[in-house]
Amino acid sequence: MADNKLKVGSLVRFLSSVGGGRVARISGDTAWVADEDGFEIPTLIRECVVVEERDSFVPAYQPPVRAQVREIIEAGKANAQPRLQTEPRGETQAEPSLPYTYLPGNERLNASLAFVPMDDRQLGNTSYELYLINDSNYCLYYTYGSIDEAGRVHLRQRGEVDPNTKLFVEEVAPSELNQLERISVQLLAFDKRGYRPVEPMALEHRIDGRKFFKLHSFVENDFFDEGALLYPLAIDSQPYSAQRIKGEAIAEAMQSPTRPKVQAARRSSDKESKVKPNEPLVIDLHIEQLLDSTTGMSNAEILRYQVEKFHEVMQAHLKRRGFRIIFIHGKGEGVLRSALERELKHKYKGCRYQDASFREYSYGATQITIG
Repeated sequence: MADNKLKVGSLVRFLSSVGGGRVARISGDTAWVADEDGFEIPTLIRECVVVEERDSFVPAYQPPVRAQVREIIEAGKANAQPRLQTEPRGETQAEPSLPYTYLPGNERLNASLAFVPMDDRQLGNTSYELYLINDSNYCLYYTYGSIDEAGRVHLRQRGEVDPNTKLFVEEVAPSELNQLERISVQLLAFDKRGYRPVEPMALEHRIDGRKFFKLHSFVENDFFDEGALLYPLAIDSQPYSAQRIKGEAIAEAMQSPTRPKVQAARRSSDKESKVKPNEPLVIDLHIEQLLDSTTGMSNAEILRYQVEKFHEVMQAHLKRRGFRIIFIHGKGEGVLRSALERELKHKYKGCRYQDASFREYSYGATQITIG
């Protein structure tokens, strides 16, 4: 809960992360907190606690809530490294750092993203808090952004996460979920005590907007008192996402004199035959759902393949008057959606089309009724 004493000039510390400072300005539910170097950090007011001038400015360590016995936690705290004092200029000293808690057994990198609803009784109408969980003894540099249909990443946040800490990243409104259909996270791990290097990671996750409307998507976990929708990033120092782009594979594709053959498309005929008469047929046109690999394909070739798949499905059901087909195309920049609408207007004039249910398919789907 926000402290009702908070105002411009108040000295505060953060609830969910290490640090704090003096409130420079307040905008809505956000306080801009200036740290000791003068940098302003945007922080939700409810994440700020007003402290007195005489209080210690280093907040108590708040690791992720873990299913560990008290003895192990206390043992980890006993191994915390003390903060080094800043010495006068001219003397060579180690860089000052806040004390960290190093937990036994956490020497491998484990990290996740977590979406937590602000009110789980209002799913679909409430906002969601996004956290980056660093469940390891490493420090992490990170970048986090959304990916558009052209594959460009739009940076939303970047920073550093302390060991064994969950960091608030941003608050996401329901209307913003369509912008997060594909997200990118980059991680660089290090340890100021000396460490075994971990390969930097570039990861992608596809965010299914439908899950944010279903209570069972937010599961019990070790990090929050409430349920959370978790997206693993790294497990035991290995990247979790199967969509991680490997530099050597890209280099090999660029040097290849001929484009590798596209892998066979996943067959959907068995799935289509099981659709009940009164239920719509759902076809996901995301390219990774159609092909095992797109190595060497240009954006134009990918779009052409998706449109060909659209025609294949339409032709197979064109005689079934009143039959409904839902094509999931994603939001992105709307390139694929525009292409489908063009085809519908010119080649399937007898068919009706509309946006599919937002609650079921988020913003990125079109429902077609065969006419």
